[in-house]
Amino acid sequence: MSIDPAHIYGLLTHPTIPTLTSALVTAQKLGSIDGKTFMLAFLTGVEVECKISEWMFPQHYLRGMHSSGTVGAFGAYATAAKLMGLR
Repeated sequence: MSIDPAHIYGLLTHPTIPTLTSALVTAQKLGSIDGKTFMLAFLTGVEVECKISEWMFPQHYLRGMHSSGTVGAFGAYATAAKLMGLR
């Protein structure tokens, strides 16, 4: 996995940026998060962000919005929720 991969099937997004940041900050805040739990939460956030991005229309980008910031928020929330044990 590269540091900043691009998801190209839907609306272009960079899913690592918001989800990894969320995973690192949340894990640090919670403490004692093992690697398996960390990776599962991180990949859950990436999946959520990419799935939502696939549903977006190009007009989103053409109107001046970038999905890393808009859709990425949902990926970040999903990552944090998974780490915190929310369902």
